[in-house]
Amino acid sequence: IVCTPEGVKKTWSQEHLKWSHTKHLRIIPLLGTPKKREKLLNQEADGYAISYHSLEWLLKTNKHITFDFVFADEADCLKGPTSKWRKFLIKVAPKAKYKILSSATPKTREEDDYWGLCKYLDDGKSLKAPTIEIFRAIYCSPFVVKHIQMWKIKKNMIPTLEKRIKHLFIRYEMSDAANIPIKTRTLSVDLKPSSAEKYKALQDSQ
Repeated sequence: IVCTPEGVKKTWSQEHLKWSHTKHLRIIPLLGTPKKREKLLNQEADGYAISYHSLEWLLKTNKHITFDFVFADEADCLKGPTSKWRKFLIKVAPKAKYKILSSATPKTREEDDYWGLCKYLDDGKSLKAPTIEIFRAIYCSPFVVKHIQMWKIKKNMIPTLEKRIKHLFIRYEMSDAANIPIKTRTLSVDLKPSSAEKYKALQDSQ
């Protein structure tokens, strides 16, 4: 099964046709009404493409379904400590032999990101942190921004953290392949307390 944000689930039903070693596969996108999705799910196929939004439906209507191979696209959707999509994905394939995440934005909210992805991949075992609270206690320092509690990874813990999870991730930089220097500029934006709270609520709701 391929899990994607709502806008690209149809695209993933065609993506495998680009490669000679996968173009023989039949991937069905689970689109439309619940009734239509159920009909598509019962068709013979090698795999299915489904949006994260539809995972709850899949769990409720097909309680005994299992998958051997799970590909989660745009995996930044699974990062936050309260990500409902990550919780659904874990329930959909608790015993999958292969779990693969793909993301072009692997690190945005560092206090949550490492833990969120590792929670899905190995239940936080590599980090020795099965909960976000344990993760923060081991790796992070707290600070407050406009009355909002935030967390930042301690600099002295970064080598330990990266060593513990390096077997789980592969990083590929286009600049390495094309010999293009990376040029970035970081801008800080001050939000009103009310806006900051809404932004945090949006992150936590993913």
